[in-house]
Amino acid sequence: MSHYGGHTRDVLINLRDRIVLGLVEDNPTPKAMFTAARVDLGLYDRDDPITLGDELRLAAELFSRTISALTKAQLARPIHYGWPRPDSELQVLQFADRESFDRYLTDPRRTSMLEERDRVVARTEVTEAVLLS
Repeated sequence: MSHYGGHTRDVLINLRDRIVLGLVEDNPTPKAMFTAARVDLGLYDRDDPITLGDELRLAAELFSRTISALTKAQLARPIHYGWPRPDSELQVLQFADRESFDRYLTDPRRTSMLEERDRVVARTEVTEAVLLS
């Protein structure tokens, strides 16, 4: 659980810093957050729940105050979020339901090409999302 809490805390702090960057630089591209590296380096392993709860509250309050302080003009300033990377490809697939998605993942026409895909594609990430209307 501390990994999720630590990640959430760090995201809030990182997003606040990105907002400031976007306010002082024209068309900035912020550095990556290195989420996986934070876990691999053990940065969340010693977060105790009480301290983490305090840090989450503080990070959320700082983030909220930052957002509340912004004018419409400041909110309209562009910032380039570095995902997907410019050299990557993003595909969005929409399915009627989970069963349709599962059929897609196990379709023999798709699975027969996995070895070829792995040979020519550096990285594949599947992220499930829910569309909000």
